[in-house]
Amino acid sequence: MPLLALARLLAAPIGDVDIFWQLRLGDLMLDSHWPVTREPFAATHLGEALVPLSALAQIVLAGVRRLGGWPAVQIVDALAWTGGFLAVGLAARARGAMPLRLALALVLCQLMAMPFAGVRPQSFAVLGLGALILLLGRELPLRRTLLAGGAVLVLWQNLHPSVSLAAAYLGARAAAGWLRHRTGRRTTPPWAETLLLPLAGLAMVATPAGFAVFDMATLNARMSTAMGATEWLSVLDPQNRPFLPILLILNGGVLALLGVVRRELDLEALAGALVFLLMALIAGRFVLFWALALVPVLAGGRHDSGPIDRLALLLFAAGAGVIALTAAARPGPRFAPDLPIAAVDRLAARGLAGTVYASYPFGGVIADRGFPRLRVAFDGRYYRYGMAEWDLCRAAMAGQVPVSALVARYRPVAWVLSPGMDRPLIEALRAQPQAWREVPGDPAAVLFVPAGAGSGRAYTPAFTSQSWNSRTGRLSSARGRQTNQ
Repeated sequence: MPLLALARLLAAPIGDVDIFWQLRLGDLMLDSHWPVTREPFAATHLGEALVPLSALAQIVLAGVRRLGGWPAVQIVDALAWTGGFLAVGLAARARGAMPLRLALALVLCQLMAMPFAGVRPQSFAVLGLGALILLLGRELPLRRTLLAGGAVLVLWQNLHPSVSLAAAYLGARAAAGWLRHRTGRRTTPPWAETLLLPLAGLAMVATPAGFAVFDMATLNARMSTAMGATEWLSVLDPQNRPFLPILLILNGGVLALLGVVRRELDLEALAGALVFLLMALIAGRFVLFWALALVPVLAGGRHDSGPIDRLALLLFAAGAGVIALTAAARPGPRFAPDLPIAAVDRLAARGLAGTVYASYPFGGVIADRGFPRLRVAFDGRYYRYGMAEWDLCRAAMAGQVPVSALVARYRPVAWVLSPGMDRPLIEALRAQPQAWREVPGDPAAVLFVPAGAGSGRAYTPAFTSQSWNSRTGRLSSARGRQTNQ
């Protein structure tokens, strides 16, 4: 079943808008051999403190892109995501789960999780949780469990700052285990979960972000909710209603399968999974981890630990290799049609330098493909900008802010706007042909450049060129005349 998910992930186009700035941060870290701690992209925040989150994932994926391009990035991401489900499947088999029940559990849970899949560092969190569940399911000697578990937790937090999920999962499992032990339903105390719990707490700060990760996590959740990011809203929120029918159907299947395996339930694993269900009622993104943690619960078992199925691993490796090679053989990367790849490439080829006012989902593409000459007024990092800035952004999208006010604030050398989100602003710019010229060629975005650009005469935009030194992590400024080609 993980092979089907792998094929599905690799067949889908790359559509996550944030992966672009993440990989550019990874490039900067590869060049400087140091985490990026100063803002390099946002025009109004250049040089301000930047908390490095997911630094290891950004470095890994940027290195992969240098070696194999975007297809390789997509393959590594998909392998991490499906690797998490493979791990929980192996945990269920180690507990004696029947193959048919395990297959049904994997199908149900992967279908539930698929809407939340995408090329981004979160895929490493799926792998991390899967590895942790497999480790607990193997019932290894305590010392080995703690050593391996500590390594998994530290790597997980550096790849994606979500080890707090592991802490919640371990806490629920430990509580259920101690309750069963006290009531005589479990012979051994749950020492593995109990001792891994403080290790998870330590792992949260074992990154370049240190203790700042807590403030950033709180700020990101608050700003994402305020901006109406669907994955940060409850699964019961009206904006998530399109997902509800399929989620209800799949969870109906979950209840049916729970009824089948009710006498074989791993109550500790069930307690851990229920934590993610409660989280999903607060933010829909946690459905992914609810689905992952459910697999060994739904698969049931005989409560006897057996050897890892090496044949299954070999078959998965062979199948994954064939699928990955097939994906790598496809010509060029496959991006979602709503990404402004063509518009940004046309803009970068013009040689302009300075701030680009763009629809905020487009900021990541500009940061990646236009850096270091181009900066962005906004991008998809909700935590990077204050609410006053976001209020201005939304008002501009609605046509409530004059173009002259935006020009005075951002001094844009170009505009890259969404035909769907920014229609009033696009019409306002079209009404000023003496100042801004529309450049056709990308159905995903409307590109405007100064009317004097590309006319064959020298053009001097009003901007300050900022250059980024990846080794020192410092910005230098220089005003200069830009002659367009």
